[in-house]
Amino acid sequence: MSSSKCPPKVIWAQTAAKVLVTVCLEDCKDPTVNVEEKKLFFSGVGGKEKSEYEVTMELFDEVVPEETTKLFLDRVIEITLQKKDVNKGYWTRLIQDKKRQHWLSLDFLKWRGESDEDSEADLDVNLDGLAGMQGMQENLSSGSVQDIMKMHPDLNDLDQSDSGEDDEEDIPGLMN
Repeated sequence: MSSSKCPPKVIWAQTAAKVLVTVCLEDCKDPTVNVEEKKLFFSGVGGKEKSEYEVTMELFDEVVPEETTKLFLDRVIEITLQKKDVNKGYWTRLIQDKKRQHWLSLDFLKWRGESDEDSEADLDVNLDGLAGMQGMQENLSSGSVQDIMKMHPDLNDLDQSDSGEDDEEDIPGLMN
């Protein structure tokens, strides 16, 4: 790593078969991502100051470079790595170096531990859900009042007292 280039913030999560590495760099221009069996390289210019960022990570174990997927978004670059030997289980860390790196941390929102029973599909990007939300928003904005009222539960069956006096109890005075 060159001394003039800083490492970007990197967060990571995993399942039994995949490792998700997220490079947190806003407005990254011309990012370079290279994946080898035991190495992940990232380089790009981004952030508010348009600084140069670069990091080379010696991975904890081997991955299958040909099965790597990359998603370039406005604020992050998501890299999904396929573990070469899924029978080895979960990695204890992302990189070989046991020393804590200030730029590297866990992605607790996407983390799947060995005890989690959630499927690996939860880790994948699911854009179908976003499309469904857009449809719901269109229905709400173009629907009639009756259509919107159908979406709300019927509250008419709640217990109501015959007189309103039950709800109004005497409130004791404040003590000085």
